[in-house]
Amino acid sequence: MPSEPLTSDPHDRFFKETFGRAENAVPFLRGVLPSTVAGAIDWSTLKREEATLLDETLARRASDLLFTVEWGGCPACLYCLFEHQSTSDPKMPLRLLRYMVRIWDRWEQEHPRESRLPLIIPVVLFQGRGGWKAPPDLRGMVRVPDGAGGDWDAFVPVFRYPVVDVADPATQERFAELRLRHILELLRSVTVEKDAARLEAAFAALTALLSFQGDNLAYIRTALSYLFRASGDIDIPVFREHILKLENTRLKEEAMSIAEMLRKEGREVGREEGREEGREEGREEGLLAARQDGVLEALELRFGHLPVDISSSVRSVRDAARLRDLHRAAIQAASLEEFRKSL
Repeated sequence: MPSEPLTSDPHDRFFKETFGRAENAVPFLRGVLPSTVAGAIDWSTLKREEATLLDETLARRASDLLFTVEWGGCPACLYCLFEHQSTSDPKMPLRLLRYMVRIWDRWEQEHPRESRLPLIIPVVLFQGRGGWKAPPDLRGMVRVPDGAGGDWDAFVPVFRYPVVDVADPATQERFAELRLRHILELLRSVTVEKDAARLEAAFAALTALLSFQGDNLAYIRTALSYLFRASGDIDIPVFREHILKLENTRLKEEAMSIAEMLRKEGREVGREEGREEGREEGREEGLLAARQDGVLEALELRFGHLPVDISSSVRSVRDAARLRDLHRAAIQAASLEEFRKSL
């Protein structure tokens, strides 16, 4: 069984364990990149890089993955950014550019004799509703006078990033013949489906994943934990009810075990953070207060003293999933003004 609690960052654990594996990363990237690019890459050389090419800021983003591969005998970098936000980020091109420059800075430090930089291909996996609306490149963020000619774009860094939207039917069609379709279906069901349909679709995807994962129940364990925690509004009785409908014996046994562990861990978290043992209302209030404190603490550590309106707005949020999104925004925002747009 896992040594760390199932309640600890199930989102990051699931994304890293899924797309950090070459058997998933290679077909995913091959399906996303232009065929001429994908065909030129020697995928057998794909290697996942840890924090060695990342600075401290990037290293803290546990859900980002960086791979290196060889392209025509030369090293190249594929920087894969997997976002967990439910809305598209209008400043994504600028954020990606910042990450790319940091990676190049670290590369230059470690390869002082190299005169050329590795290629970086950023990829965004979008798990949300309403479709991705952010500009596809940096030019979409740059303001120019009306009627300006086309020569101005020569002064803007040129790069585009592919977006894989798990809710887009075209995504399922693109990976229809691969195990990735079940992983993407799990991601889609958690974000897009509602109520009973969410669990029905998610468990169907998990059952299909078992046929590929074989005896790797550790991965199924991570996926089950992700399903429960990412959904936010699923209670354990409903979770157990769906488990009992499963025909796959191994998945049913593992899911029942997970449900029991989640129940125990949730009870312990409730005691510690709710501050009032045995009282459901106090436990829920304590959990909400702890989430609010987490958002405000992250903002204070990054930007110092907070304006009253921001503190009040955060304290007024009563939805756990919303507070989770705000906590990510507090970590990722470049300024208080940018964070204020998330409120």
